[in-house]
Amino acid sequence: MTEESSSAIKHWLSLDFDEATRSEASSFSPEECAHRLDPHTRLTFGTAGLRAKMGAGFDRMNCLTVMQATQGLCVYLLDKYGEKALREQGVVIGYDGRHNSRKFAHVTAAVFLSKDTKVYLFDKSTTCTPFTPYLVKRNDCLCGVQVTASHNPKEDNGYKVYGRNGAQIAPPTDEEISGRIADNLKP
Repeated sequence: MTEESSSAIKHWLSLDFDEATRSEASSFSPEECAHRLDPHTRLTFGTAGLRAKMGAGFDRMNCLTVMQATQGLCVYLLDKYGEKALREQGVVIGYDGRHNSRKFAHVTAAVFLSKDTKVYLFDKSTTCTPFTPYLVKRNDCLCGVQVTASHNPKEDNGYKVYGRNGAQIAPPTDEEISGRIADNLKP
């Protein structure tokens, strides 16, 4: 193992709190370290939110990238609506039946709850995607997050964000959220 690879693994392990992806990253080859543990290969947040293969690394869907995305989304909502609105109106979080979807939804909820946000979480069962934006509108929430990769392969997962109007976010909102994510990466 090269010194650069060892440093990349140490950096990842200092951030990641999920045992499965910590174990996966610890076994990476130098080539895998060079790509997957390079912070510059980070998932890009766009109008569809995040979507990628699941696994260790900044370019994958995992608990760390979900937490970082949620931290950025939370700061965006605080900046746009304020603490009172976030505390009183809150967010809706749903998830599908894919591997890790429930875990990612719980990570999302934990971040919002740590910021004193009201959270409506579908906790007993999976939800079809339209329920999340419907409840955003019905409950007058500030946004919704649906953990799903819809039609993508089973190895993938995703993080879709719906605005206050129940619609999928659009430019420039996606860019504003992306900027807040980049500024709030530390767990």
